[in-house]
Amino acid sequence: MIYVAEGSITAGFISGASNVVYVKKLNKGEVMVFPRGLFHFQVNTGKEHAVGIASFSDSEPGVQLVSLAIFGNDFPSFLVEKTTSIDEAEVKKLKALLGGSG
Repeated sequence: MIYVAEGSITAGFISGASNVVYVKKLNKGEVMVFPRGLFHFQVNTGKEHAVGIASFSDSEPGVQLVSLAIFGNDFPSFLVEKTTSIDEAEVKKLKALLGGSG
């Protein structure tokens, strides 16, 4: 969950099964609840500083950065290509940039 204490924040998440993106601009005093386990984001899209207060449903919710999870390890490139529909040359560039191999 995120509560916007100051400014405005654009927040959203990507649904699991249907891959639909849900996005909303949140202003001061507004809240968004993210479904557990789905990729989500928050970005300051206003013209002033923004303050968001986040709350988690677990004392150790963990963090997973998508780019590092896919490209920053030894996940075999051919599987990355199949699961992301990104061509071989681009996968190699991203792996080199983020420290991956394979």
